[in-house]
Amino acid sequence: MKATLVPIACLLLAGCSHTEAPTTDTASVPAVTSSTVQKALAGTGVEITGKLEAPKGYQGFVGVYQGRSLPVYVMPDGKHLAIGSMYDMTGHDLTSPAMRRIADSGFGAAQWAMLEKATWVVEGNPHAKRVVYVFADTRCPYCHHLWEASQKWLERGNVQVRTIPVAVISPDSLPEAAVILDADDPAKAWQESERHFGSNPKPDVDAGSKLSRQKIRANSMLMNVLGFHGTPSVVYKDADGGIRVLRGLPRDPDTLREVFGG
Repeated sequence: MKATLVPIACLLLAGCSHTEAPTTDTASVPAVTSSTVQKALAGTGVEITGKLEAPKGYQGFVGVYQGRSLPVYVMPDGKHLAIGSMYDMTGHDLTSPAMRRIADSGFGAAQWAMLEKATWVVEGNPHAKRVVYVFADTRCPYCHHLWEASQKWLERGNVQVRTIPVAVISPDSLPEAAVILDADDPAKAWQESERHFGSNPKPDVDAGSKLSRQKIRANSMLMNVLGFHGTPSVVYKDADGGIRVLRGLPRDPDTLREVFGG
């Protein structure tokens, strides 16, 4: 995804107590539709894509900004809204579980099989049982940060990362990724590209074989089919075998440890 930061204040809201579970009950709240919220956010670049579970009295919606999912909450008065995570006064995160359920919905064995059939570049132990799929663009700074963060986990040998190259950021993305696939050792070529991120030479517009370019385009189409709007997008299985999905760069150490099996 683009390097532009979201120019919207993310509010930490003191909401329901830890004992009051999130709910979709909004009977006492003036009804607000997705189109109304979208209209209110016109000009911000945020696109409302669906509803989100919210604590009682609030209404929740899922927004997307430059490929990153954002929680949007309508206040109990039905006249104001806020963008960002909601916490109760004990510091309990009321937003992340709901966002995760939205991300995970629609992903099952069939979608996992589609990832297995995609064209990917393997890093780490190819025999490791833990597999993490990452849709990534060679020109995506967030993908680069995720790659850097993954290295210490890869060195431990307990995980393999299957990077699915796509071309969604720049006209340079397609030829650059195609050249990597054409290399004798695509994994090594990908690593070299990441190590020199930001200083890699501009590729020739026609670089890369026709076959590799077709594979990159097919990966980009798969990314759209699976409902991802930006890079990086991560799919992995948790310790219980459940399929988990992350849209965007996970920044906190706990999430990275969960993804890479630390």
